[in-house]
This record gives sequence, C-alpha cells and structure tokens, in this order.
Amino acid sequence: MSGTIRSSIAPSIVRLKKYLEEVRPVIDATERTDEGVELLQKMIVKIRRAIALVEEKVEKWEKYIKDLPANDRGAEEAIFSRYAIEERHFLEWIDSGREAIDDIEIVLAEGSDGRSTQSEISEEIGVGLNRTNQARRNINAEEVPVRSEQMLPAHLPRTRLPEFYGDTLRWPEFWQAFERTVDCLNIDNGLKAHYLIQCLRGKAKRAILGYRPISEHYVPLKDALIRQFGNEKAIRDTLHAELISLPVANESIGSLRSYLEEVERICRSLTAMGYLEDEAIVIMAIKNKLPRNIVLELLKMEKSEKNEWNVDRLRQGLADVVSLREEAQRCTQNLNTRSVQNRGIIQVNGGNQRNFNNNRVQGRRFDSARVFSLQTRQRQQRNENRSNFRCLFCQDQHLAGNCTRVKYIHARMRMLSEQNRCLLCLKKGHAKIDCRNKIRCNVCNGDHNRIICPKLVEKERKGEDEGKSEAREKNITKANVLSVENRGKDEVLLMKADFKICADNAITYSATGIFDSGSTVNFISDEKIKEMRLKKINKADLNIYPFMQKHPTRLGTACYLVKILTDRDETEEIVAYKIKKNLMPSIKYADITTGEIKTSEIVPDILISIKHFWRFFNQVKHLSDYLFKVETSVGPIICGEIINKDKKEISQNKNLVAILGSKETKEGEDMNNFWNLETIDTVKRSEHGRYIVKWPWKVDKSNLASNFSLSYKRFLSLFEKLKKTPELFEKYDNIIRDDEKRGVIELAERNKDNVEHFLPHHPVITPKKIRIVYDASARVKGGKSLNDHLYRGPIIMPDLAGLLIRFRIPKIAMWSDIEKAFHALELDPEDREVVKFIWVKDIREPISLKNIQYYRFSKVPFGVISSPFLLSATVSHHLGLVDDPVAKIAKKNAYVDNLLIGVETKQEGWDAYIRLKEIFKSADMNLREFITNNEQLNSSLPIEDRLEKSEPKVLGIPWNIKNDKIIVKFPLINYVKITKRNVLCQLASIFDPLGFASPSLLEAKLFFQSLWESKKEWDENLREEDAKEWINITKAWETHDIELDRRIIQCGYRCQLHVFSDASKNAYAACVYVLTRNNDTTMIHLVYARNRLRPKKMPISIPRMELLGVVIATRIIKFVERQIGIEVKVFDSFYLFDPVLSLDFSLNFQVTFPN
Repeated sequence: MSGTIRSSIAPSIVRLKKYLEEVRPVIDATERTDEGVELLQKMIVKIRRAIALVEEKVEKWEKYIKDLPANDRGAEEAIFSRYAIEERHFLEWIDSGREAIDDIEIVLAEGSDGRSTQSEISEEIGVGLNRTNQARRNINAEEVPVRSEQMLPAHLPRTRLPEFYGDTLRWPEFWQAFERTVDCLNIDNGLKAHYLIQCLRGKAKRAILGYRPISEHYVPLKDALIRQFGNEKAIRDTLHAELISLPVANESIGSLRSYLEEVERICRSLTAMGYLEDEAIVIMAIKNKLPRNIVLELLKMEKSEKNEWNVDRLRQGLADVVSLREEAQRCTQNLNTRSVQNRGIIQVNGGNQRNFNNNRVQGRRFDSARVFSLQTRQRQQRNENRSNFRCLFCQDQHLAGNCTRVKYIHARMRMLSEQNRCLLCLKKGHAKIDCRNKIRCNVCNGDHNRIICPKLVEKERKGEDEGKSEAREKNITKANVLSVENRGKDEVLLMKADFKICADNAITYSATGIFDSGSTVNFISDEKIKEMRLKKINKADLNIYPFMQKHPTRLGTACYLVKILTDRDETEEIVAYKIKKNLMPSIKYADITTGEIKTSEIVPDILISIKHFWRFFNQVKHLSDYLFKVETSVGPIICGEIINKDKKEISQNKNLVAILGSKETKEGEDMNNFWNLETIDTVKRSEHGRYIVKWPWKVDKSNLASNFSLSYKRFLSLFEKLKKTPELFEKYDNIIRDDEKRGVIELAERNKDNVEHFLPHHPVITPKKIRIVYDASARVKGGKSLNDHLYRGPIIMPDLAGLLIRFRIPKIAMWSDIEKAFHALELDPEDREVVKFIWVKDIREPISLKNIQYYRFSKVPFGVISSPFLLSATVSHHLGLVDDPVAKIAKKNAYVDNLLIGVETKQEGWDAYIRLKEIFKSADMNLREFITNNEQLNSSLPIEDRLEKSEPKVLGIPWNIKNDKIIVKFPLINYVKITKRNVLCQLASIFDPLGFASPSLLEAKLFFQSLWESKKEWDENLREEDAKEWINITKAWETHDIELDRRIIQCGYRCQLHVFSDASKNAYAACVYVLTRNNDTTMIHLVYARNRLRPKKMPISIPRMELLGVVIATRIIKFVERQIGIEVKVFDSFYLFDPVLSLDFSLNFQVTFPN
C-alpha cells in the first residue's frame, strides 16, 4: 500500500521541484518586469496546488501507518523518515515550496507600491513618520487620517514587525504592537496591508487568503482579523478552558512554580480584559489542580485572616507558599553542603589518623568540600534549566526526545514542519538544506536530529516488546498447578470431559480432558501432539509452582494452538503447553455411559486451566449433597464427592441418562452457578419492586482511571461538530433533558478523592431517530477502559435461529417488548460514579466553567459490556421467581427485551397478555408493543400496548401478520460505484439467520471470494466485466422477496425431520424440512438451511465436499431437533445424501462419521 502512495508522491515532488527551479531566478532578479510579475502570479498558484496535492498524499500515508499493526508500524515509520527524493527528505520540498510562496508574495507586494525600497520601509517603521517618504508618495494629508505621534528617541533601537500565528490569546499584544509600529503611520493603506500580510503566519495567514496588499483591501482585512481573532468573548472562553485544562501540579518545587506561572498568565490576561468574573469557579479551578497539602496550607492561611479570599488573594497566597518552599529548598541545600563538609572534618580528625600531616589533611578536606559544593551548584543550575524546557510537541516540561505523547516519527516531522523548524538544528526560520550547523545524529550518524531518528524509535519499541515479553514471562512464571491426590475412603471426582479437537488441517480428533481449577495454564500431552501433527508456535521456559511449594520447577517446553469444538458448532481456541504423558495426573471421573455413575481412572490428554474454563461453562445443578452436574459446551460433567449413600441413591434413579442428556434445565429450577445474580450479590429490589444491580467487577474498581481528560477532549470536539448543525444539536440536547426528567441520569459533581470514570459520547443517526451512544471502551493510551474492568458475563439468551424456529410452531404467536429495558434496571449508587459524562447547561452559550454540567447514570446505560448480561439475567431471574406456565414459556423465549408467547386460542392469548403485564409490573417494567397474527386478539389489546404495524419485524425478520408469512428481503442495490467494499456491504445487509436465501446468495458469495483473491483495494472500482457480473447477479434479487408460511407444525400431526445435503466443487450445503402428517393430510415446510464455500487452500475433491455436506447436515438436524423438541415431539429423522461418493471416499481414507 505505501509503495503505491510513494509512487504517487514522487511525480508531485518532481513537479514542485520544477516549479521552484523556474521561479527562483525571477524572485532573485534585481529588476522587475511585467512579464516577470505575471509569471510569478501564475507560478504561485501552481506551487500551492502542488503542495496541496503532496500534503493530501502525506495525510493518506500517515493514516495508513496509524492503522497498521504494532509489529509493522515501526518498519513503515522508518520508510517514512528515510524517504527522500533527489537526496532531500520529501517533507523538505514542501518547506521549500512554502518559502518560495512567501518570497513571491513579498515580491508581488513590493511591486504593488513600485517606488518604495526596503531601507525606506525600515526607516518608516523604526524611526516613526518619514516626511521625505511621505512627500515622495505624494499623499494628501486630508485623504489619509494621521494619528498624533511622537518621534522615537534616537538612542532607542529600531523595532521589528511582530508576527502572529493565529493564537487568539496573542492577538491583543500583536495588534497593539502593529498599531504602534505601522497602523498609526501616515502612509498608503496598500503599504499597511503589505506589512500586515507580511506579519501573519500559519492559521492567521490562511484566514485572510484572497486579500491582496492594495489600499482597498486594508480595512476589510483588518476587520476580518479582528472578527476572527479579536473576539473578546472567545478569548475569555479560551482562557477559562485553558485554566480548567491545566495539568495537575505535584509536590515538587518546579511543578508548583510552573503551575503558578501558568495561573498568573491566565489571570493577568483576564484582568487586563476586565473579565475576571465568576471568582468562585476560578478559585475552585485553581485549587482543584493543587496537591492536598498545598490546599491545606492555603486554607489555614485564609482561616487565620478571617476573611474569605478572592482570586487575587489566592494567587498571592499561592505565590507566598511557593516562595517559602523555594527558600526552604535553598537553605536545605546549603545546609546539606555544609554538613557534608563538616562530616568530612570529623571523620578525618576523629579517626586513627593522628600521625598524618594536618596540613595535607586540611588541604584535601578543603579541596574536596569545594569541589563538592561546585558540583552541587552546577547540578542545581542544570536542574533549573531543565525545568524551564518545554517540549516542542506537547509543551510539557521535558525534552522533546523524551516525549511519550508524540512518539511516531512522521507525526514529529509534521509538527516540526508546521512550526517552520529545521529538521537538523530544530531552530525556526530555515529549512534543513539551508542549515549552517553540521551536526550529525548520535544514534545512526545520519543528517537529521536525534529526536526524529528511526533507529531510536526502533530501540524504544524493541525495549517495549522486551518489557512486554518479560511481563508475559513473569505471568507464566507465576502459573500455578494444583493436583491433590486423595487417599481417603471417599472418592473425589474431577471434572473430566471428552473433547473433539482439531488443528489447522480441520481433521477432528477425540481427546480426554480435565478442567483443572488449580491451574492457570493449559497443557497437552506429547502423544496427542504427535498424533495430531500440531505445529509449534513458540518455545517457552515454564516455571511450575506446585501446590505448597515455594520454589518453582523449571520446564523447557513449547506451546501449540488447539481448537476445541463445542456443541454450539463453534470452536474455542486455546494455547496449550507440551508435557509428557507420564507427567499428567491420573484422575478419577464419573463414567455415565451405562446409565449409572461408576468411578474410573484415566490419564487425560489435555488439561484446561481455570482461565479458560468459564468459556465452556453453562450452568451447574445439585444431584445430591456432595455431587454436582456441570453443564458445559462440550457436554455434561459429573464431579464432586461420592460416598456409599450417594452411590445407592443415584443408582436407583432410572431417569439419570435422560437428565444428563438434556441441555435444558427443568422448568422453574434455579440457576445454581457462578453467574446467579443472587450468588454474586449484584441485585437488590427497591420499594417499588425495581431491580437494583451492580457491575460485575473483574478487579478492584479503585484501579479504574477517571478518563476525564479524554472525555473532555471528545466533548469539545463533539460540541464543535454539533454547532454546525443546530437542528441536530437541539435534538441531542432534548434527548439528554428527557433522560434527566425520566430519572435515567442525574446531576453529578467531580469526585476526585474517590473512584470516578467519565464516558465519552456521540450521536448515531438513523433515518428514523437519533441515538446517543456512550463509549465505555474508551481508554487513554496505555490505560484500561471501563469495559476492560468488567466481566461480559455468559450468554444466557436462547439461540436466535432456534427462537425463530419455535416462533413457527404455535397457531397464534404473540410478541412483546419491554419498554426502555436497560433503563428499567436501577444502578446501585456505589457504581454510578463510574458512568459519568460531560454536557452543558445551555447549548446556546459557549463552553465555560459556568456552563459545564456533569451527569451520571442512575439506570443501566446501553454500551457497557455487562449491560446485556445484567438485563437478560434479571429478566430470567424475575420470570424464574414466578410459578406460572406463562412465565416459564416467556423465560424460554426471552431474547434481551423481546418476548415470544405461543398459544392456540384467542382466550389463551388474552390471559397471557394480562398475566405478563402483572408479572413485569411487579418489577416496575412496562411490557408493550404486543403484536399477534390474530386480528381479533390484536383489536382487543389496549392501544397503548399495541403495535400498530401490518408488517412488524420479529428479531430482524419481517412478518406479514395478515397473511401470517415471514419474509426475507433483498436490499436495493446502488450501481453508481461498484467496489469490493460496496459488494461486501450489500451482501452483508441481507439478514437471513434461518438460511432461506442461501441459494440466492451462493453466486454472490463466490463472486466476492473471487474479488478477495484478486487482492483489489477496498475502494477501487471493479473492472468493467466484474461490474457487469455483479449487476447480473443482483438483478435476480429485484424480482420478488422470499415469503414462507410462518406456521410449520399443526397440533396433533405426526412430525418427521428430513435433512438433505449436497456439494459441488465450490460449495456444500444442507437443509432441513419438517414433514407433518395427519390421516390424509401431509404438509412439508423448509425449516433451516446452511451452506459453506470451499476454502481456496483446500484441494478440489467432490467426495470430500460431499462428506463436509454430511457433517453440516448432521449438525443442523441435531440443532433443529433440540429446538423443535422443546415444543413438540419429533418421531423420526431421515438423512438423505449421495452415498456412493461419500462411502467410496470413506473406504479409501479413514473417516470418522459424526455420531
């Protein structure tokens, strides 16, 4: 990618170089001709265009570098820093172009007033009014107003024209200086305009583009500058914001002195403008950034005076405190120096040195003391000098080479270029090619400054990587392995599981595993590695800390990537360390294959640590006092303690196998697992029944950073963007005001002494509404976000596709929605401090201390990683407390805030509506937007609880309630620009969880796969033949949408499932039909379908593809059986596939068919 960018930059630089070579002789010419002036006017336009083109490509390159992975970014930055064209860094050509533009503007300005010379201009500015020059210009005194002036005394030096870069805080001093030196002079306005344009730099110069140094433009030019930079209200607001954003001072003298100087500068500026108002807010802003001890001293001083301090007295008090501390430091340093000298005298005189020459001793003592004191003063002077340094990049008190905020070379070089600094000596006013210094980089001996050396950045990154690897090594070193052998009479069963594992070759192997709660790393036996032919990904020296041992056992090993298949047709990836099979523990486990629990011993192939156990964990339930069944995504596990009584009781249970084979718990049974809300103490009930929840913290929340600076910066950016669209601004503010009225948020204050955290926010605009999104994943560089400190929680919602399948079973399907579900959960007051955000009191006023308002959430906000789990767990918990058939059905079919109830009659539907409203009202939740396919039931529902739509969406699927059909819709295709990105967006916009559109999408998927192989850029237009092919594919989508009957099973009908699979050289697929029969009536409906493309790296083999089709056919029919089996009984299941090819392949190769 960067090669393409570099190849596009080079021609632009060459073109710019050509322009500069053409224009330089004209600029340097001693005489000006009309042809030369005309050429300069043309060339300045060309040079500006060339620079703009190069800068656009540089920005593209910088964005590309920023988006690269950390491992690749360093190499690309080195290319950026070394990229040169004709022995000059490409950014230097931009600087040369800008200098040429300045020179051309000066030449053109000089040519506009013709006869004026630079010496006369200097005399006019330096001495005052030059009568001779005035006469030569022949200006009538009546035409140009003359201010009363005084001649400068002859002994004073001539003044230089001030420069202004666009800093509003520097505007007053700049304009007063310009008025005193130029504006007050009785000279032509065109010459004044020329001087004024000459004084402007950077942002200020860009603001007056279009104005020329002629008489007619001077007054409008002045007015434009005063309007943009001389707005006193804007300057005052900027000063207030600067006061608020001052860095926090620490206890050091240098930090306190720097903070005092900044406060004095801002307050003096406010006082000079006559706007030092809102003293209470200013006082609080000053105190907030001071250490607690300093504030305590100031409060004591204020209390002793028995008068309330104003801002001036606070500044004076702070100055006194800082001065006293500086004096104390000086005294202490002098005292320390004398004490060291005296200590040397005592040691010499008091030791066993009486036979030595006293003069020699005294001489040495004097010299050593003197040298010590000089070194102390020199060191002190150096420290004072260092405290005065300001970083060129972030303006903090440190050397630019040590800046951690601006690390990347391209960003540093860009900032130096914008500041008009030389890339060699870092001084302003010239480019590197014109630099007289002959210094070299002391890191790589290159012709650049050390702070932009690519090798230095590489060393720092290498150091960071080594630090990270050391940290990882330390984490591994502290890994614990706990294996306790019980030799007592009672039998302890560990958590043994049977895994299906695979590697990159997609071949599945069986393995015996154990979940070890005392281990923090995973292990896999050497025999299983050899069998699977796993590829090593890294070497490692592992320090194992056995239980009750202080010293580790060092183990040289290697790590491997292992994929474990789950019953959700997903894979969990883990990194496991190699260990010899004979070092694996022999464990006892429960063998339940015979219908009874029998204990057996086995040596496992793989050991899963506690860190990864929670990925597989679903739930746990009691089988007896000491025995438990743990449901995991790899099957049920029996663990705990078995005594004779337990064995007897369990062996008498004839339905044990049926219980263990079910993935669903009994209706009304509590969830006795780690994530039970009552168990982890994250839920309470208010007086009105509303649930009060807490955040599930991973670690102590005291480690959470405030995030205030990041949130405040993003708030400022958001405020400026919203100001550009007043209508959106007002809607955004109305949403926040409405949330405040409804009690979703509440007013808050800064709480720096305790834990607090701020969330940035931004709008998400859809055609229907505006939604405010709060970013709980925002973090400062090197820090952690709120989401990083919280558990996500397990997914306890039902499978989306399974719920849609069950939606197609009842005669009357009724959906409803919990109104503003997340806001129906109240947040515990202790946890509200970590969900604060910043807004304004009045959007019509600018940002200032007085207008800033802090809020915090009193209800659960959407956007926090734990919010979906808290909502789903609370709804499930609440429905589980109610002993009612309707509540049990709703609990099985609740998806976040959507509920499905299936009934057979209108009366059952009405009763379910009444009961559900009562159940959720007891939790202070409002269930609304009820919709059914029964017209009479719909009309009987109250209007406020009824969804008035003829085609609502059910979990994203359109449902025509009049015809009782579900619809799969295809998107409207935009053929204006066909790129790889647009193709993927249009393909992904089709929501089809049940796979009904799989045949229609297969050709489109294959087309996108071919685009991926061609390695086209995301936004690059497709070739004409590819674009035509895509248009032909999508034309078929325009015919009509896919409609299917919602109901697939009738009451009293016998139900059969038929699964078909097939394959081609490019894809394989399977689909499940349900066949229902009652007497002479037979109905067949498509239930579920899935297809997969052949991976391009896999060799083409039709038998292999057929077998893969059989695999997904087996999986999806099991999935459909589980989902339908909840509602109705499936009597038979039939598999239909091409047996010849599949069996032929399986006879020639060892293939294990799925059970």
